[in-house]
Amino acid sequence: MIMAVVTIPSPEIMKLTGLKKEQVLEGLNDIGMPTEESEGEMFVEVTPNRPDLFSIEGIARALNSFYGKAPGEYAAKKSDYAVKIDPSVGASRPFFVGAVVKGVKMDESALKSLIQLQEKLHETVGRKRKKVAIGIHNADAIAFPLVYKFSKEEKFIPLDFEREMGIKEIVEKHPKGRAYAHLVKDGYPMLCDQKGVISFPPIINSERTRVSEGTKNLVIDITGTHQKTLSGVLNILVCALADRGGQVYEMVVGKDAYPKLEPQKMPADTEGINKLLGEKYTKAQIFANLTRLGWTNDGKNSVFVPPYRMDVSHYADVAEDVAIAHGYNVFKPTVPNFFIPGSLAYNNDDVRQGMIGLGFLEVVNYALTNQKMLDIAWKDTDAVKIINPKTEDFTMLRTNLAVSLLGNVAANKTHELPVKIFEIGRAYEAREKNHLAFAISAEALDFSTIKGVLQSISLVIEKDFELKKSQNVLFVKGRGADVYYKNAKIGVIGEIAPEILESFGIENPVALCEIEIIKG
Repeated sequence: MIMAVVTIPSPEIMKLTGLKKEQVLEGLNDIGMPTEESEGEMFVEVTPNRPDLFSIEGIARALNSFYGKAPGEYAAKKSDYAVKIDPSVGASRPFFVGAVVKGVKMDESALKSLIQLQEKLHETVGRKRKKVAIGIHNADAIAFPLVYKFSKEEKFIPLDFEREMGIKEIVEKHPKGRAYAHLVKDGYPMLCDQKGVISFPPIINSERTRVSEGTKNLVIDITGTHQKTLSGVLNILVCALADRGGQVYEMVVGKDAYPKLEPQKMPADTEGINKLLGEKYTKAQIFANLTRLGWTNDGKNSVFVPPYRMDVSHYADVAEDVAIAHGYNVFKPTVPNFFIPGSLAYNNDDVRQGMIGLGFLEVVNYALTNQKMLDIAWKDTDAVKIINPKTEDFTMLRTNLAVSLLGNVAANKTHELPVKIFEIGRAYEAREKNHLAFAISAEALDFSTIKGVLQSISLVIEKDFELKKSQNVLFVKGRGADVYYKNAKIGVIGEIAPEILESFGIENPVALCEIEIIKG
């Protein structure tokens, strides 16, 4: 899974939480957000399923709950702020939600955090603005009521420009227009107040409603293709602004009102949670653990999902948060008390035991990947593509295990060195193949280190491999080779090139080998 990296100022996160730097770093790691600190900034890795943590406000909120502060409460005041949905609105962008937030303390740090949050939401949940597009405006420059419509005739001064432009001119000449023109082929969405256009979603806002340092009152508009997702994104934004001292006001959209900040009620399924986690928690222990992750409860049989959490839909999600708060490292490994008959692929068991005997830990990755990940190191163009991918992270079948393994090394870069991992799994090219890949990351290593592991495995599977000089861009020049068996190339081996390591954010040298496990 590709992580989103959120940058936060170290002094500010300590100020917002009252914690020392060491407590912040330890707490983030325990919650599941590996963090590095350099030159007064922290770089926090956040999984895409937790978009509420894409801002310093969300991260501070998580840390405060984790260290025992009572979760905050969020509510929106009733108001007369209204938006009319015009019949011209097309099916390409049919949904709209919004809110007004007043009294925000918008200093330089708050503005940077808000912009970062908006961008991260666009890139992840928003599918690069296709599913969700967010506009944030200076409320003092807006005259309600608003109208959301489709139109080709409007003119306005777009953000960062000094002159008025027509819609077609913006699409053709404005940098944002050219970047996102493919999203408005079926019509041009317009959000207008009583003075004119304030937003052309998902392209650009009006210069008239620019948000800057000192802006106190904000209007948020969100358009897109999935109503529930829009509502969840709006909740994340208004809760972050509420944490900055803002007061949230409802926006009436047609016959409905947003944001919807009432926490979602779920049953505290003690039996189901214990079955999933293999524990014997009492209901009180489950409540206590969930409170550390920002949840509330009725003290009886129900828990309440915080309004900014978009990722919770099943009791398994509840169990996951119980496990995080309890601490994954505290769980004791156990052997399952059931047997499932099956068979191992040729040589897999011998290879697995051999790798474990050499001090390697096994990892298991998804068989699906995406072109961006393959392009980092492998430059594959013949991968089998998914016709209807559900996420941009998984759009094709992997052609190798090496790229996933480098991702594992990157995810474990804060662990004690050396990191020694391996994977046995399927790779998909012209045919399905059974592969072994293994990697070592250490402060100092060379080609002979990884070659020695290959030689040991060759004894385990009783195969004599031959190495031939390789020009593979994956490796340092002169320190990589192709692996041959009976004059057929079956793999690669070498020291990973510095530019590849940099693209993964890996600081220490890595040596890697991947071979096909073949019969005969």
